Amino acid sequence: NVFFLYCFVFGNLGFPQMGVGGAGLASSIAEATVTLVFIVFLFVRRFRKDYKLFEFVKVRWRLMGSMLKLSSPLMLQQVISVGAWWLFFICIEHLGERPLAISNLLRSLYAFYGIPIWALASATNSMTSNLMGQGHPEQVISLVKKVSVISIGFSIVFAAFLNFFPVEAFSVYTNEKDLILESIPSVRSLTLAIMFFSFSILTIFAVSGTGATNVSLLIEVIAIVIYIIYTVIATVIFEWSLPAIWLVESVYWFSTFIMCAWYLKYGKWRLKTL
Repeated sequence: NVFFLYCFVFGNLGFPQMGVGGAGLASSIAEATVTLVFIVFLFVRRFRKDYKLFEFVKVRWRLMGSMLKLSSPLMLQQVISVGAWWLFFICIEHLGERPLAISNLLRSLYAFYGIPIWALASATNSMTSNLMGQGHPEQVISLVKKVSVISIGFSIVFAAFLNFFPVEAFSVYTNEKDLILESIPSVRSLTLAIMFFSFSILTIFAVSGTGATNVSLLIEVIAIVIYIIYTVIATVIFEWSLPAIWLVESVYWFSTFIMCAWYLKYGKWRLKTL
């Protein structure tokens, strides 16, 4: 992706200069490459033979129904989550061009930090499901705590760099000095969101990993409702400062953690079966 961004966006190495369109083309090529790697890996490692992939004796409707019942809340959960993020930036846009530009910088840093944390959350989800399948639900809480230590460690390092070297961090995304200086007051809000994000996302992934996808969807809906209410109040009704508006991320992750922690402590997920 980086290589073709260099080629297509700026027109280097003899490639046409395509600007933003080149970024889209580079991403498409990268995704196609990943797909090709998966297919080759699938056959080279004999997974097709070992797991009898693409060999269908008969359609198992009951199994398909169970899988759809388990997975459909997760799909809806992702739609709701992305939709709320989209609504947030729509509200920011009404505040003006400058707040939107700053928010895009904050989002870029947020997304960059999220790469290792999302990976840890996905691992937590898979390992939780594995423990449930082995019949060891009593180890799930311990797993979440252990992964949380790693995740919080990432957040501390990243937050420290962001607070001590904010200009350098923002300079990766823009050379406009005034924009960077205007973005620095919002760093504290972003730092707080990062801290909550580091362990809250593990709990919501652990809940879905237990098979309680309906519960994780309900938690997501409640948290998103809180998120939207705060966003509308902060941007449309009172037009608070950008650092105050960005506290919505902390509110969202904190409320998510409270509900997930309660369910993991008192819920009946230990008796969950497919």
